[in-house]
Parts: sequence; structure tokens; C-alpha cells
Amino acid sequence: MTRDEFRLQPFDPAWKQSWKEGVAQFTPRPLLVYATLPLTNPPFRDSDDVRIVRASDQKELTECFHAAFADSFEYCDYSPGKIRGEAKKNIAEYFGGQRGEPLDASRVTLDRTSNRPTGAALFTGFDAHVAKLEMLFVHPKRQRTGLATRLVAGSLHSLAKAGYQTLLSTFMLGNQTSRRWHQRFGFNEEPDLQLATLHLKRLHSMRFLQQHASSAAPAEEALLGTSIRHWETEVTRLESALAQGRDTDAYAWMRFRIFSDRPA
Repeated sequence: MTRDEFRLQPFDPAWKQSWKEGVAQFTPRPLLVYATLPLTNPPFRDSDDVRIVRASDQKELTECFHAAFADSFEYCDYSPGKIRGEAKKNIAEYFGGQRGEPLDASRVTLDRTSNRPTGAALFTGFDAHVAKLEMLFVHPKRQRTGLATRLVAGSLHSLAKAGYQTLLSTFMLGNQTSRRWHQRFGFNEEPDLQLATLHLKRLHSMRFLQQHASSAAPAEEALLGTSIRHWETEVTRLESALAQGRDTDAYAWMRFRIFSDRPA
């Protein structure tokens, strides 16, 4: 690939893109998106195939986690053995309290035939008013059936009853399935300078490609211009906050100083 051909590649914020001596390299960008959901009078929901997490679930949840994330963006550059090790470590850290205090609102869903876990929503306490959706995963055979939504929705009432006012969650920028799920569920992505800068860079890349191809309709150009102006304003606002020493306003990770490795 020539340098000019590389310049015509669309910019994807989820991937680091580089070119050297005719070779283009794309590596996953390990960037977390932080999202929050207000816990305002959530309704009580229950299901006969969902129950509270038990310590005895640890082994089977490790297997379920491994199956759920074996082909995910989070571990796309990991070997199969390393993914299995990460599954064991993540689940062990949750049950061991290393990610925060495990909450009784945590739920598993069970296969009606084998009675084995097919998914889980695991919560920890971040502070007195904020709970964190530490892990959410569903076995591949049960994905895209609404199971993740039922698991989390069934826990919101318990979280609110325990005094939590906000639910915090994180996901990898490149995990579009997780991002769409969070948006549909009602989570709001937290403002962040790094993310805003990447979004703006993507839009500038789109405009460059449109101009190069001379193929965009006037309505498309106008819509893109509106989006660029929005993100330019947001980047300026967050850069101003940073310049004024308000780091926590500029970066989401500084507002939510939590344990994070490769997220689940």
C-alpha cells in the first residue's frame, strides 16, 4: 500500500493506524467509554430463569465469560490460552472483591434444561451513590435474544432500593455491539476530551474522503458540517476545562477512578 492509498483509508477511532515502508498496520485502541444511567424509580421486574449470583457460580461463570468474549474486540489480539486466563482472572477478581464490593443485585440467567448459567450481570459498589455494572455477558448461543437487557433491567430496582442513584458502566470504544446496547438501554456517554478529539478526527476524515471522491450530495455535506461544528465546540469546551485545571471535567476516567484492565 502506498502512502497516498493509506491516506485514503477511513479513520476509525477504535483502531490505531500507522504506515511504514509500504505496510499499513491497524491495532486495537484500548480506550474505555464511560456511560451512566440515572436510577430514578425503576420498576420491579422478575423472571423465573433469573436469580441472584452465588459464590458457587464462579466456575461456570468463568466458562460463560470465556465463551462470550472469545471472539470479541476486547481480546481480538489475545491467544486462546490468554483469553481463558483473562476469563478466570476477571471472574475471580469479581468474587474476591478486588473490583469493588460485589452487590446482591448481581444476577445470572439459567438454561431451563441444564440449569447452568447462560449469562450474568455483575455489579459492584463504586461509592455510596454510584453502582457499577462491572461485567455483562451472555453465552453466544443466547446472544441477541434480549437476555442482557432482562438481566440488567431486573437488577435496577434492587440497586435503587439499596440507595444507589446512578449506574456506571464502561465498554471498549471498538465494541460497537456493546455501544449500541448501552444507547438502547438509556445510558448516556460521559464527556471526554480524548473521545471527542477522536470523533472530530473521524468526521474530518469523512469530509476529506468526500471531497476527494466529489460524491457527496449537498444535504450530506451540510449534515457532516453540522456534526463537525458540534464536536469542534465540544473539544474546545473540554480543552478549556483542562486549561483551567478542571481535569475531572475534561476526562471521564478521572471522574471515575476505578479498577480497569481489559473491560468486560
